Amino acid sequence: MKYTTKIVSFVLFLLILPFILYEKSYALTTYFSDNFESGNLSKWTQNIGNVGDTSSWFVLDGSLHGKVGIHGFSYLYANVGNLPQNYVFSADVKNISSVDQQFVFRVSNDKSEYYLVGCRYNDSVWYWDNNNIKVYRIYRDHYETLGVYPSILIPRTYDITQGIFHKVRVEVKNNNIKVYFDNVLAVDANDTNAVFLNGTGVGLMTWGGDIPKTSENVFSNILISDTVRAKHNKVILIPGLGASWNL
Repeated sequence: MKYTTKIVSFVLFLLILPFILYEKSYALTTYFSDNFESGNLSKWTQNIGNVGDTSSWFVLDGSLHGKVGIHGFSYLYANVGNLPQNYVFSADVKNISSVDQQFVFRVSNDKSEYYLVGCRYNDSVWYWDNNNIKVYRIYRDHYETLGVYPSILIPRTYDITQGIFHKVRVEVKNNNIKVYFDNVLAVDANDTNAVFLNGTGVGLMTWGGDIPKTSENVFSNILISDTVRAKHNKVILIPGLGASWNL
């Protein structure tokens, strides 16, 4: 009878094993995070661009705000230290006014070259070029467009709407940049140049452009993490068999 019970237990284990295997535990390696509950920008370095002072970036009600006027631009760089080449950037974002909201990756030490992800919101004031997402490679004296949403490969399925929070996720891996907007893939871009950028800087940009009104964006829950999750082995005990396995 005991022998039969062991056999039945073992057969049941084999049946549920595929489901157990999908329950492995994973943990992200976090390189940088800020939810702005501190109320300050101690984790960031400001580059005032052409604004002339540091007022373009400030924390209000637990969120980061970037704000400039027409033709104004300013950068905010995360103090990440020795950031690896490949990583994932994510944030909750909202556009309050104007159209542009931008993120910069692989920024060179002198800040002259980087990849830029630009979300251009659906504002009727700028109707001829809005409601899109673009990935650029920025050079010292020019730029190159690497990818755009919507496109033939990824047609429009949603709008880049103002006034509400969205989730932006950018995966930077070797010469590839993927942009997800509200968890849906928007741009899958490759830098086909012989040498792709390998700078370690990452940050935000606020840009007023030619629209004659204030540009304001809101950012929260910013996270920079590893592209690969580290596996933690789970020990499975099999009832009645007196043995265990590391999966």
